[in-house]
Amino acid sequence: MIENGAQRHYDAIVLGAGVSGITTASVLASRGQTVCIIDDYPEPGGNHLSWSMGTSTFDIGAIFFWTDNPLFKIFPKMRELCVPVRFEVKKLTPSGHVLDYPFEFGRELFFGSPFYVMRVFLQILRQKVRASGAKRSARDFIRYYLGDDLPTVTGLNHYIRRFYGLAPDAVSYEFATQRMRWISNNAGIRARLRRIGFRRWRRTPPELVHVVARPKSGFATLYRAALAQLADQGVEALLDAAMRSVSRETGLFRVATREGVVSSARLVSTIPLVRALELFGLDAATAPSSSSMTTLFCKFRGWRNFHSVILYNFHHDGAWKRLTVHSDYYGLSDGWEYLSVEITERDAGVVADALFDDFRRCARNAGLFDGEFVLLGNARTDFAYPIYDMPAAAKRDESAQLLKACGVELLGRQGAFEYMASSKVAVDCVLSKLQSIV
Repeated sequence: MIENGAQRHYDAIVLGAGVSGITTASVLASRGQTVCIIDDYPEPGGNHLSWSMGTSTFDIGAIFFWTDNPLFKIFPKMRELCVPVRFEVKKLTPSGHVLDYPFEFGRELFFGSPFYVMRVFLQILRQKVRASGAKRSARDFIRYYLGDDLPTVTGLNHYIRRFYGLAPDAVSYEFATQRMRWISNNAGIRARLRRIGFRRWRRTPPELVHVVARPKSGFATLYRAALAQLADQGVEALLDAAMRSVSRETGLFRVATREGVVSSARLVSTIPLVRALELFGLDAATAPSSSSMTTLFCKFRGWRNFHSVILYNFHHDGAWKRLTVHSDYYGLSDGWEYLSVEITERDAGVVADALFDDFRRCARNAGLFDGEFVLLGNARTDFAYPIYDMPAAAKRDESAQLLKACGVELLGRQGAFEYMASSKVAVDCVLSKLQSIV
């Protein structure tokens, strides 16, 4: 880093201190470059956020790590801080039962008459025969694996509308092939054969992988460990930066922050496209839309009537899409269980108390959470989920072109508006792209 008055100069600037940002900074620093990470958030971790009240601690979202995550190879201290999770995921079905997520075909398909089962298989077979047919929307993708009836019977259509705020026929096919691989992975013929015992023979047993969660003290503790390692590599981090603008003159990027100007010949952005466009003074209306998410922080005492850490809502009722019982792996708080409940929003007009009342009504009607239930707090997250409607790809490409014309490199789920199912995928994507760039 070179200081020139109020201006600091680096070989590279990385916008965003989330998973993609810290991975990018580590790779560039390992190549001998001086790097500065800049983020408007006061703590590192991007949208990996947590909230605590007393001895209860909550995620804003359901965020877990698998122990084969390459992030832990880059930042081993992060792995040491994580706690083990006995990971189990269920869903609430349209009939009000708690079954395996995403599908439990033994009860959702074979419960019907032989005529119904045959009809479903014929529907799926017809889609396979027409494999080269319509590929316009997520509905076409889903029908290929599940036919026409199963998406309704299993509650999948309800969940998609609740998660994205869009019906399956309004979600792009391109997005479905990326975001909805859990459908093909669980509903394909190979997956069904595995379930009935036809497993492919392997020469060696698979690597044992466990699920872990961030430390009870919060995501800030976890990602500060990464920043400490980056500091040892010479990387500087400017958090709570209040970025005001970004410009490029005579081959140098200049990022104006509350603490002064930071300059570099190279700029990598992992922040939302709309935010990057705003900083450059470009037309942010070209950016694709993102939904917001409200997370309710609750405590409960009584019988919850299910045993999984995560429960998805595939029922037709209620705005909530998923809940996570954090006390299952962090321990009770004064005898109370505590959990977070997520609601995806496209409109910000609904208050948290109304969302909580809606959740309680839905849970009560389904026979869940019989006992005392208290809303402790809530948080609203902007840019929680990119909205992959039909115009999204064209808007993404137009926005990316504007920024690339300024010389900006775009990486990550937010920076490049590319869906990534997990932090593992995000890290792999960054490593792959940076490997091809000198």
